[in-house]
Amino acid sequence: MGASSVAEHAVFGDKPSMKRDDTPLSESSPAPTGAAPMSRSYVSHADARSSQARNQPVKRYDGEPLTRTDVQHAVLCYLFSDTRRVFTNPRAGSRGAPMSTFVQSVANSEDVPLAANADPDRHALANSPRAVQACVASAVSGPFPTFVWPYGQSAGSARRADETDEERAAWEQRRTEYLEWRDATYPSSITPEAELDDAAPSPWAHPGAEKLTFKELYIEALINSSKCTKSMREKCFVDEEYAEDFSKVCLLVNVGRINTTLAFYPEMKTILRSYHPVPSLQKSENTRRNMQDAPRMKSLLKAVLLPHERPGGSGTASASARHEEGEDTLEVPGDLEELARRRRVQDRPPTSVVTLIFLLANQAADVTSMHFPAQTDAQSLFFPQAGRPISAKQRANAFLWLLYHYLEGPASVPPGAPGSENPFDDDVSRAARAEAHNAWIASGSVPLDDAHPTWRGVPNPEYARWREQHEHLDLGDGSARKPMRKRGADGDDLTDVPPCPETHTHRLLIPALPPMAPEAYAKEDEDPPEEVAWGKQMQGERSAFLVRFEEEEQAKVLANGGVVDATDEERSKKRSHTSTQSCYPLANILANAAAASSNNGALNRSPIGFVKRARLSSRLSQPRDSPLGANVGDESHVSGTAIDGSEADAWSAHAPSLWDLDLSAADAKAPHASLFQAQWKRSEKDPDYDSDTDGRHDDEEALARTLLVLRRTREVRGDGPV
Repeated sequence: MGASSVAEHAVFGDKPSMKRDDTPLSESSPAPTGAAPMSRSYVSHADARSSQARNQPVKRYDGEPLTRTDVQHAVLCYLFSDTRRVFTNPRAGSRGAPMSTFVQSVANSEDVPLAANADPDRHALANSPRAVQACVASAVSGPFPTFVWPYGQSAGSARRADETDEERAAWEQRRTEYLEWRDATYPSSITPEAELDDAAPSPWAHPGAEKLTFKELYIEALINSSKCTKSMREKCFVDEEYAEDFSKVCLLVNVGRINTTLAFYPEMKTILRSYHPVPSLQKSENTRRNMQDAPRMKSLLKAVLLPHERPGGSGTASASARHEEGEDTLEVPGDLEELARRRRVQDRPPTSVVTLIFLLANQAADVTSMHFPAQTDAQSLFFPQAGRPISAKQRANAFLWLLYHYLEGPASVPPGAPGSENPFDDDVSRAARAEAHNAWIASGSVPLDDAHPTWRGVPNPEYARWREQHEHLDLGDGSARKPMRKRGADGDDLTDVPPCPETHTHRLLIPALPPMAPEAYAKEDEDPPEEVAWGKQMQGERSAFLVRFEEEEQAKVLANGGVVDATDEERSKKRSHTSTQSCYPLANILANAAAASSNNGALNRSPIGFVKRARLSSRLSQPRDSPLGANVGDESHVSGTAIDGSEADAWSAHAPSLWDLDLSAADAKAPHASLFQAQWKRSEKDPDYDSDTDGRHDDEEALARTLLVLRRTREVRGDGPV
């Protein structure tokens, strides 16, 4: 629902369908606790709409901050604070020049060759420990050992709202112990183990370690993307907090939680983006000034490749990537089955963690049918159901279980075979694997092959019987739907389809996702007061900037003679902006309204006259030989010549604004249909009708309602009279 629809509901007393609190619409419609996922059973139409909305990216009006609930902050904190070092490093060991070279350059006080415009980074690096300076010097010089952060979450990033004192104390102790060890044993602490003569076991991981945590693996993937700029890499090297918060936003883009229309710079001018501050992920000045917008993040993610990969074909996620190192051998896998085939024949990661997350999101229905129990689905991890809240810790653990299952090999071996263990297992997933192992043995211990690369379970006979009875409703992939019904029919007239059984039994299930108390769930992503205050501050700065920007654009349009209207021949074609138009539609509208004028009272008093004045103004700005100036089609203009700009300015001096119009016709009676419904009926009667170009305004009440919506919308925005 757009802003005008919401304003119309407010004007005429209808109940708006969009919540205006911090809870997204996708999470404000509770789903029944006992409802099964849409991918395996049919639920009511209301539940279907709720599920579809739940899986959509978060949407907010321009300037509104994204809350912790919007970005699922607690889940992000659990993922990036996990210290289990179990993921294989795709670029392990020593890379580039020996670390001793950079240790010597730091000892000689040589400057690190940062970008010319990186003065803040250069100043921060100069005040950093020598271990950090040597690692950064190695990273900016070329291939570098993978960075490690054994303590998990960075010190400057926002903590979980429900973090206990014991958890915070344990993290601080672990971080302190690591930093003390790193500085005390420098330079060996930052030297890859392959370059060390002494092979004694180390209590902490070295750069270039064979195994990584999720945080290290994900940041390593982003930094090595071919679309990651040099300045971006340097900021990630110098500022750990920036690297982590930037990676968290990239992960939200990766899973589809936020779409590619978001930007994080308050003075952004393009109409193709909307600005949104993210207080929980923009705690420092660096993250507030240098956070890239979502489209660039998406481009960076699609360009992530491993050394043995090459970009996929046209239309694939990595089609635009550039391969810069290693031998081109295989295209990026296009589905999870291809990924499992590769993992079975090679002892290395089959693809990057970024590509795997894209595949999991694209094949959410398959992932649900293979690994998720009833009442949950793959979307539950980052798009939780408000009617069945699940702990952020459990959802993060299940997500890591899926990543390990497909990256490290369990998906490519039979259940229960050596190598099928998962470090993120719990009792539920272990029991499911044991049952699947027994079922695999009972079915003849058939090994997995290219035709059947993954274990899906044993076909369920109950599902076969259900399909025979309701074959006309089945979609072929285990999902079901109700037959189409006529518009306006009562939903109770159709009998619900019985729940669809699982397509397979004895599946490999993720760790348990038990529901939690709603009170505890709400506390997980509770916004602290300082973040709320900063979000409101940035929202105010954005509004002030837009007002200034609109005034500047209006002045430019008026100085150039107003907005040029389209001819009859051009109305059927795509419109192109002329030199006297602004590329921002709102500025054109307001400039037309400001330039609109008339010397008779009919156009001053009537809402229809207000629109006619705007159209008349655009015609008055035409040259005298323009066909538009010869036939305006309005009673107020009977001459066949155009009027110059000075006369139009004299008219505008006496023209009422939107705030002075008499819009009492809008409240004359309760409307029988919304503005959208009225326009829809008009479009059905006249397929060629175009509200942007058709000058007929015969319905005083409808037009008054439209202008009242615009007035109330500007009141809500706090713009004041225009």
